Amino acid sequence: MSREAYQFLSNLRPFSFLPDQEVQSMAAEMVTVNHPKDVFLLIQGRSKVEHLHILKKGAVERYYREKNKDLMRARLREGDFFGGISMLLHDGISVCMFRTTEDSELYLLPKRIFLDILSRYPAFSDFFTNMLGKWMLDKSYAMPIAKTMQPKEESPQIFNQRVENIFSNKIVFCGTDTSIREAASMMGDNRCSSILVKEPGGDFVGIVTDRDLRNKVIIQAACDMTGTASQIMSSPLSTVPAQAPVSEALMIMMMKNIKHLAVTDSDEKVIGIVTNKDILEAHGQSPFFLLREIHAASGIEDLTDKHSRMPGLIQSLMNSGAKAMNVARMVSVISDGILNKLIGFAIDALGPPPVRFAFMIVGSEGRREQTLKTDQDNA
Repeated sequence: MSREAYQFLSNLRPFSFLPDQEVQSMAAEMVTVNHPKDVFLLIQGRSKVEHLHILKKGAVERYYREKNKDLMRARLREGDFFGGISMLLHDGISVCMFRTTEDSELYLLPKRIFLDILSRYPAFSDFFTNMLGKWMLDKSYAMPIAKTMQPKEESPQIFNQRVENIFSNKIVFCGTDTSIREAASMMGDNRCSSILVKEPGGDFVGIVTDRDLRNKVIIQAACDMTGTASQIMSSPLSTVPAQAPVSEALMIMMMKNIKHLAVTDSDEKVIGIVTNKDILEAHGQSPFFLLREIHAASGIEDLTDKHSRMPGLIQSLMNSGAKAMNVARMVSVISDGILNKLIGFAIDALGPPPVRFAFMIVGSEGRREQTLKTDQDNA
């Protein structure tokens, strides 16, 4: 089955965006299910969605039920998929009704695999973000989806958090008369996907994103690289308060079909940027994801970036009601992972063992009782 599934996925967006090895791994994890006509696959507001459903053969009807009326009917055919939105925005509970309208065969991709791929491949996650954005431009779709995103006690923890917990306070900006080439160079130097545009001695008036560069300069050729940032910037600048819930930031992004928001303080002063990637990463935030990314870190700077996410992860665990002892053990495990990676970097630089150093952990980390702020007890 995995070979057949692999061939099917390889020609299906956004799976075709992924490395061949990832597609093969996904295909090996999928299962095939068959359903006759008139079977409800997911029940709105009741069914727990544990898989991304990919329609291989047959037909499925999607609709939203409100006050005994079936709204927004849509017919899904071969290659269509569903369940992703519910896993991302609705605590895994189905947003809509899904019913087979003929004998159908589906592939089921486990939720853990789906979220893992989302967290690691921007092109894959962007596909779903863009899809959500297009849906939100249609008011008939926007309303039911918006209802599922209202912060409530049983919602996913990330959507109850405030933007201030996930945004980047690193502000990269240029002037309105800065050349496009220079602005793009600044984005590259700072490894960011956007740059704010500021009037001389004034306020931020817009933003230039990688999408602006791609669409307005490369594809549309509206101007060349010698033009100014003000010619291609998106203006006015879309903002979200730092105290706003993450769900509000995501709503704004989807309604406006954008991926970047300037974050403002109580005085409406811009203090940073939040992106769709920040939200997706935070939603997929778990010790498992962080440890995997630590093991995959390519250098000290990359490892430092991963380490900076620890406070947010621990806060999320605490908000979820995790016991203090378990949190301390998790901090210790993550710290061990970071230290092992650092030792690996040192061995790469100094050569394989025997080496001229030894490393030993004592104290709180040695007992697996590590806290975020600790004294120096490693040697």
